Amino acid sequence: MHFLCLHGFGTNSQVLETQLSAIQYELGDGHTYDYVDGTVPATIAPEIESIFPKTDEYFTYFNDLASSKKALSDLRTFIKTEGPFDGIIGFCNGSLLAAAMLIQDSELGTLDPNLKVAILFSSPILGDRALSIGKEDGTLISLPTAHIWGSKDDFCKDAPRVIADLCASDVKHVFIHEGGHEIPGGKDKQAVTSSVHMIRRAINAVL
Repeated sequence: MHFLCLHGFGTNSQVLETQLSAIQYELGDGHTYDYVDGTVPATIAPEIESIFPKTDEYFTYFNDLASSKKALSDLRTFIKTEGPFDGIIGFCNGSLLAAAMLIQDSELGTLDPNLKVAILFSSPILGDRALSIGKEDGTLISLPTAHIWGSKDDFCKDAPRVIADLCASDVKHVFIHEGGHEIPGGKDKQAVTSSVHMIRRAINAVL
């Protein structure tokens, strides 16, 4: 499958590629990944500042109403011009942006038919008006999804569960690891294995 990958707040594509490396390795060959950076400069995320150089450039996709509308428009344009993509992978703000686009486009009937699966890591809450959902509850995302977050994630708290609850229950796969605001990596092989298991279940629901 061909995945579009969206990073988190105060990171960049290189950071996300590193964070996803263990999961990509376990998923094996047969998948390709394209990474797209945000355009709004941001300070380095606290969870990575001890690992990545503070002198590098870090970004987010949005930080206010105007930039969130532009981020959604830019994401749709990127998918149209650089795709087709079979699925979308998001972490933190990238996960929020992906979920908002899937919800809005599903409601409008304009969702790219090539997008068949979404992998959402540590989704924060849908708070901005441009990123908000159209309804308070119910199934807003019908395609297969995998939702992965940490039980000690003090940044997202219960937001990932809120977003997971908006996805179709029969093709929704959830794994809660024991870490914080992170993508499971080599330090927790069991969490990587369990994450990959959920991702594969979401992918297999498409095949």
